Amino acid sequence: MKDILLFFSFYVRLLWKNRKAAAFLWLAPIFFLLALVVMAGQLLKADSFIERFDVAIVNEDPTVETRLVIKQLTGSPELQKVMNTFLVEKEELDGLLEDNKVAAVILIPEGFSKDVAKGINTPVTVVKNPNKPLQAQLAGYVIDSAADFTSAAQSGINTVSHYLEGEEAFTKKERKD
Repeated sequence: MKDILLFFSFYVRLLWKNRKAAAFLWLAPIFFLLALVVMAGQLLKADSFIERFDVAIVNEDPTVETRLVIKQLTGSPELQKVMNTFLVEKEELDGLLEDNKVAAVILIPEGFSKDVAKGINTPVTVVKNPNKPLQAQLAGYVIDSAADFTSAAQSGINTVSHYLEGEEAFTKKERKD
């Protein structure tokens, strides 16, 4: 124990005589770690490595349900970081794709909401711009995942409906509600 105290006192006296070296020995690792944190923060600061791109939506089924689906699709903060979505008419599509103004076009067909309510999986068409393959592919993946989500919701609704039809405790009006 005496040796440890002697070594410690010798070390403290040595550092006290050379205060600049002591400060450097203590602060250098702290500044190095701080610089690493700042650099990592700058790398991770960018919200996206992809520039925002435009996606046009053509809604041929102007119902409340499709407007709700479009609102959910366009209102997502995560998707807004990556893509801008806007509604267009079908006649405007050719000009948008030819001028490379959009990466993809989402076509919602007429009768889409009625088919969804009946449990019929009506496909939503995605027209991809071949001049913007990465952005078009990303838009396609978003629509595919939304379609999978809708199919899962339809399966859940059909399962509950099937269960309620088998139960005699519910009246026809209660089942419809």
